[in-house]
Amino acid sequence: TPDPVQSKVSESEPKNYSTPPTEPAPEKTPEPQAKTTTPPPLSEKKPGKLGLKKTSADTKTLVSLDDLYEEIEADQTDESNLKTLAEISEETLLAAWEAYIDSVTQMTTKSILKNAGIKKSDGQIVVSVGSALAENTIRQQSDMVEFLKEKLGVSKLLLTVKVDPELAAQNEPPPRPKIMTDSEKYWKMKERNPLVEDMRKRFDLKLDQD
Repeated sequence: TPDPVQSKVSESEPKNYSTPPTEPAPEKTPEPQAKTTTPPPLSEKKPGKLGLKKTSADTKTLVSLDDLYEEIEADQTDESNLKTLAEISEETLLAAWEAYIDSVTQMTTKSILKNAGIKKSDGQIVVSVGSALAENTIRQQSDMVEFLKEKLGVSKLLLTVKVDPELAAQNEPPPRPKIMTDSEKYWKMKERNPLVEDMRKRFDLKLDQD
């Protein structure tokens, strides 16, 4: 028979229960959070965006678009003060043309320009020449349009060069005189003076057969 005292002691003693060791839970990698930027107050914003501008030394400097707008407006204001070709008189056009001829140093080109005709027609300047060579020579004058624009004070200028048939006919060399035969010379003399025939008969002259 079990001793009641021992059974009480055994009941009062704590029982040890073995539990398996627990592994630590894997650490969670924090998810990247989207960065939010707060726009600066309106008072802190600088006016205008930045653009690129080339300087004379071919280096790029930053300028604001406001400065570019001011330059464009200034150019437009300058152009608004310029005249149109319709407002230019023929005398003013001829004076500008003569000034350009004086600026040319090549004598052949200068001669071609002097012999060319110039006039206004349908909102453009028409230069008329007498040959294709003269036309090509004038077309090669790359500074002509800008020179005339500056002299006339116009914003736009259209210049056309063309060959004029009348000037071309004037530039053609005269036909070479035909060499006349003796018979042709006799008949020409007879037309001018009918007595030539009487003299031929009186002296019994015969014409050589040509």
